[in-house]
Amino acid sequence: MEEYRALFGVPRLILLSLSYWLGESTPCLTYGMRGSIRANLRIESTRKADVHAGVWGGAVNEPLTCLSHVLSRLADPSGRVLIPGFHDGVRAVSAKEEEAMHNLVHWITDKEARAPLVTRTVLSPMADAAAGFDAQKTQSQTAVVDRRAQADLYSQLMQRWRFPTLTVHHMDVSTVAARNNATLVPAAAQASLSVRVVPDQSIDDIAAKLRQHIESVFADIKTQRDQCGDDSRAMLDDLKLHLDVRPNAHWWLADPDTPVYQAAAAAIRAEWQGAAKEADMVHVPLLIREGGSIPAVPWLESFFAPHAVAVNLPMGQSSDNAHLDNERISLENLMRGRQIIQRLVKDIDRVL
Repeated sequence: MEEYRALFGVPRLILLSLSYWLGESTPCLTYGMRGSIRANLRIESTRKADVHAGVWGGAVNEPLTCLSHVLSRLADPSGRVLIPGFHDGVRAVSAKEEEAMHNLVHWITDKEARAPLVTRTVLSPMADAAAGFDAQKTQSQTAVVDRRAQADLYSQLMQRWRFPTLTVHHMDVSTVAARNNATLVPAAAQASLSVRVVPDQSIDDIAAKLRQHIESVFADIKTQRDQCGDDSRAMLDDLKLHLDVRPNAHWWLADPDTPVYQAAAAAIRAEWQGAAKEADMVHVPLLIREGGSIPAVPWLESFFAPHAVAVNLPMGQSSDNAHLDNERISLENLMRGRQIIQRLVKDIDRVL
């Protein structure tokens, strides 16, 4: 990109469509995504092979047990990340943000209670409402369920979009034999995890803190083992930590009140006019954020700064099974999405 930068001129708009609606029938416009950090850690024994637990158990170190202890000290049972200083850079939630999120939650629970993403997100209250159980409740009982459903959805959307998280994706052992044989002590164990970061966290800072914390926990576990008595020092092997931490994507946050986003919203409304009640069109599109990450978006904005503005125009619905089996997209959404892009590009010179 740097070598051929002159070929791009001065881009003013970075347009992509790599996101999904919150529900099924209300078009959305995405203005924020979390950043991400990926990490792989491997704990291995100085012995070179798996051994039989019945023969060698107790005389050798167990990498999988050690790995489990390390992972257990990354987050508490509620999911709150335990890395020192991890939450220090998180931007405080503003009153404007809170109001916008509450309005979004009210709309989506009122208009799209049957949307798969909503019913999956607010498990019992909204699932009951979607299944028609409210017909058997009194008006006051229904109001309580509605308030609880909205409170649950508000909390869950904030956790998914607005706050940082740490996820352990999988754990594995060194060999197929150790994976399938319940009598072996594996010679090594590894795990993959990711961290999602938000404004105003620095991915380089968080990556450094993640590395430091894992190394500190591993060292602490070895120290505790060595302090248990002479028996622990008689182990036939030792443990080593191999750690790879890679910042993957910066967080991205746009301002939906800018002329570019207003133009994108107008193009969406113009295309979907008639597909919804006239009174509902004032809420179209819904302004949403994403919990996922797209490395190219903040990178391109930074590369072409200060002129370029990124716009993420989602076309998919909540039931599209993103990254899963039978992933799909509605043909109507795809065709209307093409028209929206045409409308936006046609009129973009008026706002840039």
